[in-house]
Amino acid sequence: MSEEPARLTIRRAKNQKKYAYTFALDPGDKPITVSWFKDQIIQPDDWLKLPKDQPIPITVQRKHGLVESVTLNGICYTKAVDQRDSNPRHPGGRGRRSSGGARPQSPANASVPERSRLEQTPSASANLNRVEQASTADGDQARAPYNFVPLNDVVVQFNSPPRRDCYHADRLSGYLDIRLKTRTPLFIGGKHCDRHVFMAVQDGQPYVPGSSWRGLIRELIEIVSYGHFTMLDANRRLFFRALTDSAKNLHREYQQAMQTQRSGPGKGPKYDPKSLGGYLTYREHDQKYVIRPAGHGDQKGYQFVKKDNALRPFSYKKLPGNSGYWVVSGDIPDKKRMVEMGPTDPNGKPIVLSDYDVRDYRDDTGRNTERNTGKNIGALDLLQMAKDRRTGNTQPSVVEFPEGVPVFYSQTVDAHGQTRVRFGHTPYFRVSYNYTVGEHVPEHVMSEASLDLAEILFGRVGKTATRLFFEDLTLTPSASQWQLDGDWVPKVLSSPKPTTFQHYLEQPGPIGGGDLNHWNTQGAAIRGYKAYWHRVTPTDSSQEESWVEPDPIDLEDTQHITMHQVVQAGTTFTGRIRFENLSPEELGAVLFVLQLPEGCALKLGMGKPLGLGSVEVSVDRVIQWRPDVYYRSLVHHETWELGEEDIKAQSETYRQAFERHMLDAIHAHEAVNEPSAPRASLWDELRMRQLRKMLTFPKGAGEQNAQWNDRTRYLQINRQSKDGSGKKPNEYEERQILPSIDRVFEDHPSREGR
Repeated sequence: MSEEPARLTIRRAKNQKKYAYTFALDPGDKPITVSWFKDQIIQPDDWLKLPKDQPIPITVQRKHGLVESVTLNGICYTKAVDQRDSNPRHPGGRGRRSSGGARPQSPANASVPERSRLEQTPSASANLNRVEQASTADGDQARAPYNFVPLNDVVVQFNSPPRRDCYHADRLSGYLDIRLKTRTPLFIGGKHCDRHVFMAVQDGQPYVPGSSWRGLIRELIEIVSYGHFTMLDANRRLFFRALTDSAKNLHREYQQAMQTQRSGPGKGPKYDPKSLGGYLTYREHDQKYVIRPAGHGDQKGYQFVKKDNALRPFSYKKLPGNSGYWVVSGDIPDKKRMVEMGPTDPNGKPIVLSDYDVRDYRDDTGRNTERNTGKNIGALDLLQMAKDRRTGNTQPSVVEFPEGVPVFYSQTVDAHGQTRVRFGHTPYFRVSYNYTVGEHVPEHVMSEASLDLAEILFGRVGKTATRLFFEDLTLTPSASQWQLDGDWVPKVLSSPKPTTFQHYLEQPGPIGGGDLNHWNTQGAAIRGYKAYWHRVTPTDSSQEESWVEPDPIDLEDTQHITMHQVVQAGTTFTGRIRFENLSPEELGAVLFVLQLPEGCALKLGMGKPLGLGSVEVSVDRVIQWRPDVYYRSLVHHETWELGEEDIKAQSETYRQAFERHMLDAIHAHEAVNEPSAPRASLWDELRMRQLRKMLTFPKGAGEQNAQWNDRTRYLQINRQSKDGSGKKPNEYEERQILPSIDRVFEDHPSREGR
């Protein structure tokens, strides 16, 4: 914990009970505001005698950049611990700005439930103000083509949608004429006759389906309107295997769950697996999976034997008679042993798997891929093999399993007191984390008790219907040369890896390795909305930062795809968004995300991490439909009366109405927690500044652009060392923490000043 001199200003917070004060800590730099409330912190009457609104010399103690205590006149005042932190269902309390005390009153247009983000996890401002260590060398920090826009501290409410059986005179209906211009090559993937083509092509011309860019606009509106966080599978449970992980606390957890220590010759402790052996079967009559314990000389039901090098990784061999199977695990260098599973134990009690256990196994999408590379290592589905009573496609010769598939299993009690059965192909199988992904997200941004703006505009199943309709965007007549000539094979992109917790979760410090927050860490907060940096990458495959695969591709390679139709940079599409019965604030929100600040662009289609899909969107016309005019007259100036009026000149008025609604709600929320200076624009808000940086298109060229592309690339396993030593370090070995948006952005001059 570090100490530093500071000045303290005490202000009486609005709508608070006695002794509730706000500390504005100003160490001569940007003020950092912290709220501590009654009872747990401020009790001495001497505090009441201190001068109000006058700076007082103090000493501030920080931990990981967050204020932990204040020392005044030799007395140290520290934060209290909220006893609710021990509840495993609510991961919260770490690094909070406030603790206990009287509950602040919520502003009328802001949703702050009984257990809000302020009581659970670091707020957006706390996360963004955290102290990060500047890198001393280019390789000191983690890198990725993505980063995270922090979650909002408050869910801003809007008026409920109106009835949909008529056009309301006090609301706006019409359409927006949209223009989309590609800044980098664009590919919206699809397959036709075994050829990867631009997904939508009509009469030889590509178009952008309305559904493709509708999702993009919806997510952006959810972010800027401080809505519910919906961009995740909240019930998903991730898996891990950490026999030798640089995250020491995760290694210890896996060791405790899966290993038991024993004595033996040689130095250091010896360990055996805790897992037991058995046979997985499928019961047709009740559609349940059952594990029948195996019997062997070893009480575990199996023993290790010398490896048969003739057997392939992830394969089985039936032993003579009814004596069991040999089971071979993955292809690990210098691996000398495999497992001999005994036959079923006639006295063993069958174990029926719950639906949760079966679902967890199915949800482990990373089971058949290497953690670092994403390379597929062959399909291995024990559930399907139990149904088929034979091996899958992991080996050329079929092995029958009349008594069930050999598996390894263990029984445990999870964080919620439920008995769970874990199982896998090897004695050291992957195990699930105790908490789901959703349990690392503050409750107030997950609540479905109310509708946020994105749901009001785009609809929610069973609640309300959409009032925005996205038409396809078609090529402009001038875009005759739209295609990037040739067939293109992009570098391999694997699916997102949230198991990279040093990127996806807030961490206690800026340095990787050691003890990190992971998906078993109670109170570890998810970092926010994942977004991809804009990158200008060359098509020349000989250049390191190119998005094109430099090596010849095997025709049977299933990881690479061949893009036969890629839209080149500079191509323009046009189309419309139709809207019905919008309030000025709602239309302003749509215009706010379509008319971005200068220099900003959006991401669309496939290959975003490689630099593809950067597009600029602009609004050519804002047309309001006037039914009162349409039904009153048939013609207008020798043409049909359409009842349309171009109101683009009022666009800024609508945008300002949305911004004013947002700023009022945010400031009202802050007024009962920690006063702050009012902002003139929504883009001046702390998290919105982060979003703007993620949307900023790079303006550097040459070496600057190459440096930016290197800073925002994926980590590599065999990357050539730049010092000329010829070493190819594995950049995944140390779990380096992903720097914040500010750190990545400001480290490179090509991005400054935007």
